[in-house]
Amino acid sequence: DQIGLGSVIQLANDNYAIASINDDEGGIVDAGSIMLWDGASGGQIGTTIAGDVMTDQLGFGSIIALSNNNFVVASIFDDDGVSITNAGSVRLVNGATGDEIAAIVGDVADDMLGSGGLFALANGNFVIVSELDDEGGNADVGSVRLFNGTTGAAIGSTFIGTVANDVSEAVVVSATTGGDHVLGLSRSDKGGLVDSGQAFLIQN
Repeated sequence: DQIGLGSVIQLANDNYAIASINDDEGGIVDAGSIMLWDGASGGQIGTTIAGDVMTDQLGFGSIIALSNNNFVVASIFDDDGVSITNAGSVRLVNGATGDEIAAIVGDVADDMLGSGGLFALANGNFVIVSELDDEGGNADVGSVRLFNGTTGAAIGSTFIGTVANDVSEAVVVSATTGGDHVLGLSRSDKGGLVDSGQAFLIQN
């Protein structure tokens, strides 16, 4: 089961989250699991969130703590039930109760949502970078999305690349206060110029 193989992070409220990508939860090989534990008592809080298909490997991607005590887990191999192979998912989880607040999932095979990383903003919101997201029928153009860290609702419009690998190696830098952030896209083919790059200041 290799509990903890994935990541272990401490939250602002001193609870901690454990992602175990090879956990055979529910008898499903390598379904993966996400668990919240009490940082004072060492007891588990709430129920285990687990993959529902073999090799979902929940937590294989990244896991970040938000400033509002919630946490976010990307699982790039999650099959979104049994329907879409490696669609990928990103789950927002309550850091006090262990309950899942929202799940954002890919809609095409091998979207691998969250493959480019998760980024926490100072105001408790978060950004999902998906390098291999197929948007508008265009393969691997990638996407960058901003979400509310309390509700899981999308904020604003999705940034979508124009050619394959446009969003590869994206970097998000958060301001020290508020939700403003800079999105750097060093591999973006701006104006048709290969890897010319772009950077954006995004106001939350």
